[in-house]
Amino acid sequence: MRVELVDAARRDGAAYVDAEWTSAGADPVAALVVVDAESDDRADRAAALALLSLAARAAREVAGVRPVDVVGGGFVAGAVRALLGAADTGNGTRPAAVVDTTGDPGRIREALSRLDDLGTLVLAGEMAGGALELDLYPDVHVRGLRIVGVPLDPEGLRGADELPAAALAYAESVPPLAAATGAPLPPAAWYRLR
Repeated sequence: MRVELVDAARRDGAAYVDAEWTSAGADPVAALVVVDAESDDRADRAAALALLSLAARAAREVAGVRPVDVVGGGFVAGAVRALLGAADTGNGTRPAAVVDTTGDPGRIREALSRLDDLGTLVLAGEMAGGALELDLYPDVHVRGLRIVGVPLDPEGLRGADELPAAALAYAESVPPLAAATGAPLPPAAWYRLR
């Protein structure tokens, strides 16, 4: 079985899309594709493990930091929240870390503006919808921000035995919604495209 990240329209297997990847306005939409799976259940599990591996790497980047804000409502965002426990924005205080799972330049820019000085921004979403414009000196350097990119790495797919129990429990509670390509998508955390 192989997992790849490709354009959702060009695929040779079961395609999976985080809900945030569909809402960032990107064309084409990026999809995880599971090739040579023996069943939908095995393909679902392989895709979930790849996305959970991404979420686990993002959560490790902000381990022990509080308050943390997780931006996004898709599968990866939910998994990061499950891994961090009660990620919160600290009741009106600026977050010390923000994990963005949307890849949306506008939401990333807004997250940067809320981030506390000396904070960490973790980019764990598929970048979509155009370029993010920053003036590096005032936006990042003067504030002492740390920006970390956490790409989806299908080659670094982790097995279930390497992922925290909280991540696996989250994945079991949020199965992908089967949806037809080209049709409007009902609300869900992630989708299996047919």
